[in-house]
Amino acid sequence: MWLAQVRFGDVAALSRAQRIFASGQGSIADQRAALDIVGLAANESTFDSLLKRAQAAHDPLEKNRILKAMALATDPSLSARTVDIALGPDAPAGAGGQLLAIAGAENPDAVWLALAPHWAKGLFL
Repeated sequence: MWLAQVRFGDVAALSRAQRIFASGQGSIADQRAALDIVGLAANESTFDSLLKRAQAAHDPLEKNRILKAMALATDPSLSARTVDIALGPDAPAGAGGQLLAIAGAENPDAVWLALAPHWAKGLFL
């Protein structure tokens, strides 16, 4: 519900998510929802910060949660970047397909255009 509120432009819900994400306060459920919302609303700077956090994560499940949140980004250029992340060394084993599916649901054209060079080279998941 909270994620849907942000999708429909609820600024208060976005602010709440950003506060919880920045502070680490709230329940585990709130923190995970806040992570998804921050990923959804990410700009380039936020996306870069999330990527650094994912790269520093030692737990593959935590890394995957962060990358899945990043894949929710509504900015098409960030969805295109998600393709390179999904196909590269930053994605945990087996996570690439799910990241592509999430990003593709948000921005199918951007993901397709970013995937095309990989298909042309014969690089498949």
